[in-house]
Amino acid sequence: MELPFTLDLRPDTGVALHRQVYEQIRTAILTGRVRSQQKLPATRQLAQSLCVSRTTITQSYDQLISEGYLETRPGAGTFVSPQIPDHLLSSPAHASVSVSVSEEPIREPIGENCVSAFAQRLYSTANPSQSDHHSLSFRYWRPDLSLFPIKQWQRIVNRHSLANTEWMAYSTDPMGHEPLREAIAQYIFQSRAVSCQPEQILITQGTQQALGLIAQVLLNEGDAIALENPGYLSARKVFCSYGAVPIPIPVDAAGLNVAALEKASSRQSPPKLVNETSSHQIPTR
Repeated sequence: MELPFTLDLRPDTGVALHRQVYEQIRTAILTGRVRSQQKLPATRQLAQSLCVSRTTITQSYDQLISEGYLETRPGAGTFVSPQIPDHLLSSPAHASVSVSVSEEPIREPIGENCVSAFAQRLYSTANPSQSDHHSLSFRYWRPDLSLFPIKQWQRIVNRHSLANTEWMAYSTDPMGHEPLREAIAQYIFQSRAVSCQPEQILITQGTQQALGLIAQVLLNEGDAIALENPGYLSARKVFCSYGAVPIPIPVDAAGLNVAALEKASSRQSPPKLVNETSSHQIPTR
């Protein structure tokens, strides 16, 4: 754990260095930025990162320990006390010295004049309304992770990472590892009868990134997109974050209902894209 505090090293500041460290750690604890039972850096490590003497950090830690904010565990280090007295939590944190700890996510609304429209939409989809917390969850299946051959996987990863260190140079193919794309092209030809070339395949970090790239390339703000209803909720959030207008289309045993899609398109602007996943529909398959 790092404590990116800012100290005023000017001799005329009027606040001793150990007091500044004390104030900033105490403020971080009282505001919840440093959590209960969280381990703090060793005195030598923190002294080196702040460019102060180890004695300065030791004095700060000792005072915090005596007041009940910290505790030491033999052989383990210094930790935030598991229970801070209520009267300490209710007392105002000193504001004489600024604190800069950024471990908590931003929870306040983002100012409209500070960020782009995309960022505002993204924030709204990442922070759903209170009513969304009562929605039903049909979590799709996942494999039994206890059956995954972890040790064999680690041996293979270690062998290949040590055999070639070019991957550390950040000079990878933007389309993805070429041998992997070749293997995928061969696999989908055999399993799905899809004929394509490796250069037509783009490797992404997952479904979310793939959908995001599709939205960036093919959709403009206000474009309509047909989505399965019910369907993959995260796909809806991705497309809405880019300003697309979702058109919910019911599904049947074969997937997205084409007749319902045609009917919906005749009543409103036809969708520019259709997101359909019949072979792996969520949550029915």
